[in-house]
Amino acid sequence: MTMRLAARALDGFARPFALWRGLAPEWRRAIAGFALYALALTALAWPSAASMAGQWVSSSSFHHAPLAAPLALWLILRQREAATPALFPPALIAVALLGGLWIAGRVLGADIAEHVAFVSLLIAGAALFFGIANARNWAFPLAFLFFLVPFGASLTPALQQITAAASEALLNLSGLPATRSGVIITTGAGPFEVADSCAGLNFLLAAAMVSTLFAAAALHGWRRRIGFVAFALVLSVAANIARVAVVIAAATIMNSADTIGADHIVFGWVFYALMLFLLMLIGRRMALAQRLSTDASR
Repeated sequence: MTMRLAARALDGFARPFALWRGLAPEWRRAIAGFALYALALTALAWPSAASMAGQWVSSSSFHHAPLAAPLALWLILRQREAATPALFPPALIAVALLGGLWIAGRVLGADIAEHVAFVSLLIAGAALFFGIANARNWAFPLAFLFFLVPFGASLTPALQQITAAASEALLNLSGLPATRSGVIITTGAGPFEVADSCAGLNFLLAAAMVSTLFAAAALHGWRRRIGFVAFALVLSVAANIARVAVVIAAATIMNSADTIGADHIVFGWVFYALMLFLLMLIGRRMALAQRLSTDASR
């Protein structure tokens, strides 16, 4: 039994090496060069990499961000055509300029500039080692890497105000009297605050990434893709408003603001899962309609 498990383990290790040996020498050189470049970049810009990773872990708004890298790789691998890798020295100009942007962000304490520069340097490295032809073919997957950047926190106050105002309107329409002062909604059960965590930024950013991935993989034409992503963003905001209104309505009906506890977080994720399911269902119908339209025009 032990020998069999050892044999399977060795086979598992042997497969990647076999795949590596099966690659053309140009691809092996390009992949090795880019890997060393990425490692060196991470070491040199470690504060930025650590800062990004810290926000991925600490904020629920950015838990999805680490998935951007493997998903970008998947988008690249699913493309059937690729040019033979060749060094593209002009990309070094971009590397130098982006390095300057990173230094400026570091000196000024502008995290967003550091993070954008870091991801942009990875993209410039891909162009440097794999060539400009592949960089053009991979433009969308490479741009998808910007979802690694923990951005959008500045939208939270505006989302809070929108959510509070719309939730108040929904409660009044449903026959539950509610008044609002800023982000505080008061009903017969007491005051409810639309806190930062209830603003829906996590819904918005995750919906942006999921819809962009789906649009790239299943839809054709920039109008359809942009339209689907725009719809996803509107749907995410609307879903969060409905979630907040339902939670406040339930607490008001039970006449106790204290009933809102950890349960509303679970409810939020269930609501979010339903929103994503609806989004994918609509996207699938769009892809099917697109396919039927294409077949009919042939």
